[in-house]
Amino acid sequence: MSNNQANTDIVPVAKSANLVSSNIPEIAEVLNLSDEIFLESEAGIDYSRLREKLQEQNWLSANNETMNIIIRIVGKKTLFTRDLGSIPLTDFRTMDLLWTKYSDSRFGFSVQQKIYHSERERLKLHKKYVSYEEIQNEFIKIVGWQKNAKDMYDLVLDLSIAPLGHLPWLNYFGCGIDYMMGCIERMMKLDLGHSQ
Repeated sequence: MSNNQANTDIVPVAKSANLVSSNIPEIAEVLNLSDEIFLESEAGIDYSRLREKLQEQNWLSANNETMNIIIRIVGKKTLFTRDLGSIPLTDFRTMDLLWTKYSDSRFGFSVQQKIYHSERERLKLHKKYVSYEEIQNEFIKIVGWQKNAKDMYDLVLDLSIAPLGHLPWLNYFGCGIDYMMGCIERMMKLDLGHSQ
């Protein structure tokens, strides 16, 4: 199948998710998945391998494939937050829809985005000024990441016990937590088609 030809998947409507924190709204209520996922790419990426890993619930391989896709799009292995601007939003959307679908709305950039936004709003209710670091620290706790983690051994790869929003986790290539936060902030500029 050529890169110009769209792949499709039938997507069930998101079901209720067991949430880690009572501070986070029901993500399944917030997400409104479409009936089809078109594996579109402005960067010429074939997403069939990522889809296959996610269908198999091989979370580690899917996480690796997601990072490899980002490296291919950016065109270099050393990544910086500023490189996120070169990743087309269409490609972010495709990666996110696949993660969201095959994890029953427990994983994906949009899930992380909703958690981040929810925590930011919650913290703002209690303080006049909330620093980026405060929001980041709360977010990291909720999704179960280790702030200084450098390898995959710190991840929970069992969907039934992994914290909501735990994956994808792109820090293992040494990109740093700021890169992940940059991904989430980039996603905030995108209407993922999940929200009303």
